[in-house]
Amino acid sequence: MPPSRSLSIAALLVLAAAARAGAAAGQPAPAPRSGGGDRGAAHKLALPPKATRAQAGTAAPAAEFADERGAKQTLAAYRGRPVLVNLWATWCVPCIAELPTLDRLQARTGKRLKVLAISQDLGGWRDIRRFAKPGLFPALDFRSDKDTNFAVALKAAGLPMTVLYDANGRELWRVNGSVEWDKLPDSAFGL
Repeated sequence: MPPSRSLSIAALLVLAAAARAGAAAGQPAPAPRSGGGDRGAAHKLALPPKATRAQAGTAAPAAEFADERGAKQTLAAYRGRPVLVNLWATWCVPCIAELPTLDRLQARTGKRLKVLAISQDLGGWRDIRRFAKPGLFPALDFRSDKDTNFAVALKAAGLPMTVLYDANGRELWRVNGSVEWDKLPDSAFGL
């Protein structure tokens, strides 16, 4: 394996261990606040199972990921509506199990919510194309983070990991582990 790939994997594993250690320290998530603007919307959220608000209010990372053409983009391109970011990989069994639920969620919510499935596969789009054949997930938008820069900036604590950002690019909650996303009410996504 080339050194750059080993370093990326090692960096992701170190970050995952550090995040788990912080969670194990029992730091409580901040209580939702009522009031106007986004804080009021966050207060009305029906949180998914295993969700934490420990980083609520944090701005979305400026790290880049790539679309299928290889064009780099950031989450700033999606401002104006909530964005659900799912970090996954083709080798991650729980990730694969939840992809159909993310696809159904995107189909159900339409333009009110953007669901981005950002692959952590080191093979990038080659691996994604091999797995996600045309028509398999018709509503889901895939992106690639083959260098894991986005996952590192997000302080990912393993896969799958999902983060909800509000229309202004501020984190509302995050979940480590798989969820049946299509079974959650729209209110879980601030809709």
